[in-house]
Amino acid sequence: MNIMKYKNHIARVEFDDEDRVFIGRLVGIDDIVTFHGSNIDDLETAFHEMVEHYLEVNERTGKVPYSDNLRLWTIEFDSDCLLALEEDMARGHIIKLAEECDDGNELVYMEKAAVGKLGGLKMQIYSNEHPPPHFHVKYNGEENSFKIDDATPLHPNGDLKKWFKNIKKWHKKHKIELVKAWNKSRPENCTVGSINC
Repeated sequence: MNIMKYKNHIARVEFDDEDRVFIGRLVGIDDIVTFHGSNIDDLETAFHEMVEHYLEVNERTGKVPYSDNLRLWTIEFDSDCLLALEEDMARGHIIKLAEECDDGNELVYMEKAAVGKLGGLKMQIYSNEHPPPHFHVKYNGEENSFKIDDATPLHPNGDLKKWFKNIKKWHKKHKIELVKAWNKSRPENCTVGSINC
């Protein structure tokens, strides 16, 4: 899996062996936006054209592509950071973390279907939030919220249950970025203030 970047937009790219074509999809947006090309040059051209078209349509319609009607701040992680979690989830959900196993290796449940389900990973922090400080993860039509402090799910019996350990593993490496994103998005009247580390 590879990524492409253009005008603050990120696309995930895969090669379809059957059709012999590269297929790209924008990540981190509410809409499903895809493009394709038979070679790298065609793919890059199609990607740039699609981003330009997407921005033009959103500007013309007045749609804000990253948010609901609430004042929302979508975490602008660098692409490697966000895709690290998506790629980890693509491998399958973690049953046991490495530190929970005697041999120091993770125990991962591999699903054939998971390979075709990539796309739609989104992480958000809303500006006017309730306690405790948390972030939202949306993946394959499911959503849950996790404490920024320790990645504990706010809804332990809710969506994304099989992905909790993947998110916890990712959180260990990216907690500081979450704290910065939370603090950056706090309005003056927010009942939940900044996080001090």
